[in-house]
Amino acid sequence: MNQQKVESRINEAREFKTYYLDLSRMGLDEVPESIQSLENLKFLDLRNNNIVEIPHFIFKMSQLSSIHLDNNKIQKLPTSCYSKIKFISLNNNCLKELPDFIGNFTCLYDLYLQNNYITQLPNSLGSLRNLKNLKLNNNFLSSLPNSFSELANLNSLTLDNNLFEKFPDSITVCYNLSYLSISKNKLKLIPESIGGLAQLQTLNLSFNYLQHLPDAFSNLTNLQKLYLENNNFKNIPNSIKYLANLQYLKLNNNKIKYLPDWNYSSLFPKLTSLDLSNNQIINIPTKLIDFFVTDKQFIEINLSQNCLISLPKIPQNIKFAKKIIISKNLLPLSQKLSKSINYSAYLSVK
Repeated sequence: MNQQKVESRINEAREFKTYYLDLSRMGLDEVPESIQSLENLKFLDLRNNNIVEIPHFIFKMSQLSSIHLDNNKIQKLPTSCYSKIKFISLNNNCLKELPDFIGNFTCLYDLYLQNNYITQLPNSLGSLRNLKNLKLNNNFLSSLPNSFSELANLNSLTLDNNLFEKFPDSITVCYNLSYLSISKNKLKLIPESIGGLAQLQTLNLSFNYLQHLPDAFSNLTNLQKLYLENNNFKNIPNSIKYLANLQYLKLNNNKIKYLPDWNYSSLFPKLTSLDLSNNQIINIPTKLIDFFVTDKQFIEINLSQNCLISLPKIPQNIKFAKKIIISKNLLPLSQKLSKSINYSAYLSVK
């Protein structure tokens, strides 16, 4: 640790009454006590050190609104405290639990707890009524407290790579959620109550064990990005056809054999990317090709690594840049060569 450099920065911040203090990558084992004398400090960066414990005085600093503690060795937080802090980032630490006092941080907007060892959350978390962004991916969570439903202002929630086998019901009443990611868990079912999340714009359910989506999924009409790759879908869920604002739809790495005979052009007027690669699809519906050639913005359809044995005729008078990928299928060589020559501007068959 460069003690002299640390104290020099603290003294400089005190002298010039600065709002920001950067003590990242200083080899610190503990938070210097002299920091508490910085009455104007608002932003404190302590990332990439060896800090094990956060002292009480940090959360008593009246002006401090943002603290970055990523990439340390923090094992626990103070057992009691009250703070007006708005941003806390504790990614990549050694936390196993959160103390009940976390509910005292009623001004908190952003709480980042990625890559820790957290197994459960306290009920007091529901007191964070101003919380907007919560990141809990890469922990050991299998459930959420019932009080989670009280996070009325929550806008973004990340729960990737945890141990959820059941979709937490308490999430479905967080009506202001616009971003939800719960990929890389063990989900088999999505409840009908998900239909209440009408403000969702991005939903990531990839890398689970899903085979179906509930009918109420059709209520998510504001969805723009939907990630369903690496599940066990055998068909494209019917409820998806009601999501007219979709721009990105990923269904790759499933077990889909047949594509529905939908009027894709009218159902998905904003879609620019459709990934159906690595499934078991045998034929491409004519209506999907009609959708591909419609006069609209760029669109990419990925049908690579399927079981396609033939292609419908694709017209040459396409007015906009488009791309359809059909590589690694069962197409006859003559058809591959013909299509690659005639439509190389927008058809990939490699």
